Amino acid sequence: MSAQIAIAVMFLLSCCIDAKAWQRLTSKAASKRLGKANLDVRMTVQHSQDALASDGALYLDSEADNTAQDNLRLSLTADALAQLTERGIVNPARYFMGKQLEVHGAVMQLDGRAVLPITHADQIVELR
Repeated sequence: MSAQIAIAVMFLLSCCIDAKAWQRLTSKAASKRLGKANLDVRMTVQHSQDALASDGALYLDSEADNTAQDNLRLSLTADALAQLTERGIVNPARYFMGKQLEVHGAVMQLDGRAVLPITHADQIVELR
């Protein structure tokens, strides 16, 4: 009987640990969490930049001023863009402008900016 209780307690604790592993943050809070994985970030796209030819990515920014210190930049790779195209989103820069998104991933620093790489379209959930 005590072994069953111990197993049940360990199961419940593992559920709590798992739930805490993912953190839901605003884009401003996420921009300060460099190197942290397993983030769920809510942001509204306020700026976009198609740099597919030069950088191989499309950028979606949380701030209208993409150079702002608390800006979070989503960097969509060619694979993610191809997956969005398969879903009927031909121009993601225009499509996501002004929309609130929840994005899943890890924030890193690239050229002094907080960047969340999007390598798969499933990392983006449109909220409105």
